[in-house]
Amino acid sequence: MPRRTLSQRVGSLGHRIAAAKFERLGTWVVRNQEEDVGIDMEAELCDPDPIASFLKCQIKSFSGVAVAKPVRLKNEFLRYAYECRIPVILVQVETRSGDGWFCWLQGCIEISRLQNLIYASETTHTTIAAEWLSPLDQVGNERLKTIARGIDPISRATQIRD
Repeated sequence: MPRRTLSQRVGSLGHRIAAAKFERLGTWVVRNQEEDVGIDMEAELCDPDPIASFLKCQIKSFSGVAVAKPVRLKNEFLRYAYECRIPVILVQVETRSGDGWFCWLQGCIEISRLQNLIYASETTHTTIAAEWLSPLDQVGNERLKTIARGIDPISRATQIRD
């Protein structure tokens, strides 16, 4: 009989914790993605009612010390995120403590000037530094709301880019 690996258990638990963290912030409706092509979850801003402002979330989980860690992502996924017209958020969850962090990928790529790296044919992965991750808490929630609404200064710059 097949068994779930530790990695699968941590990933599954992390997904549930991430969804619960968004729900507890009080301004998001969370939907799991049926077909996972790098996007694990969608969050729609409800402040107080749904307003068709969305975040697409890639969830990465780990079990250990409750401190944000660097995350290695495939460049193929980062190119997808960069070209996506809906904000794509990396959500990192430590499963023992339930602590979480986020990084807005399009903004991170713009600010850190990662375009050449993610489009380079000689590299397959890029590391999102731990210092680029912000706590998934009420303060972080205010930033997430500006990102979802498209009123963050970086999101305005990316709209001009397109």
